[in-house]
Amino acid sequence: MHQVIFKPRAEKFFARMDKINQQRMIIKMEQLRHDPFQKSNIKKISGTERGYRLRMGRYRILFSLYSDQALIEAVDIFIEKGKNDYLIRRGLFAF
Repeated sequence: MHQVIFKPRAEKFFARMDKINQQRMIIKMEQLRHDPFQKSNIKKISGTERGYRLRMGRYRILFSLYSDQALIEAVDIFIEKGKNDYLIRRGLFAF
């Protein structure tokens, strides 16, 4: 089982979300915590070593997966508007 931590940027967006979507997000993160290698709605972000995205309706959760440390670090949460969203946020991942 992996530990999940939120970076300040992701925490800030999570706090502004409505309660229903917060509950959905918590459920998704719990599923991710138990099985980070699930195939549904998760894709690797190109150009990053450990960057992935989890799709939850119109929301996207960007996270780094550290398998050796059993750690999932939620980097950013946002509403997808286009393909450039990922290019802009690629610099948020630690290499």
